[in-house]
Amino acid sequence: MKNNVEAILRKNGLKNTKTRREIYKYLLNTRSHPSVYDIYQHTKSILPGMSYATVYNVVNTFVDKGIIQELSPFDGKRRFDANKIPHFHLVCVKCGRIEDVPFEDEGERFKRILKEKKWKPLQFNFIIYGICDQCSEKSSEGRPSEVSKIPGLF
Repeated sequence: MKNNVEAILRKNGLKNTKTRREIYKYLLNTRSHPSVYDIYQHTKSILPGMSYATVYNVVNTFVDKGIIQELSPFDGKRRFDANKIPHFHLVCVKCGRIEDVPFEDEGERFKRILKEKKWKPLQFNFIIYGICDQCSEKSSEGRPSEVSKIPGLF
């Protein structure tokens, strides 16, 4: 893992610092889509002298270089994802939970459409907002939960 992280930093013209390595390793190993604050809370135990501003700057550099993806879910909090495997996100509007869902046939379909339209994608972010299973169970209070209908989808 260490060599892979170092190679990615070098490939993107970044110095291989311990701070960058630790932040990127954390992002690679979590599926929680953390905020800058979450990243800071995790990495400050590993690098106690590191400031919040440093984490903020490193994360913004990673986004600018395309190493990680920035998500801005419904709550306005900036969240980050280092998962480069094509996927979309499910976002719960009640608790803020974000789940990755891998593409299956959709990935090939999108590639075909982009090729046909002669578009060069710069970024792809597909988010479905809804209510997760845990929040649905909490709010149903013994009643079956209802799923709202999205025209043409359900």
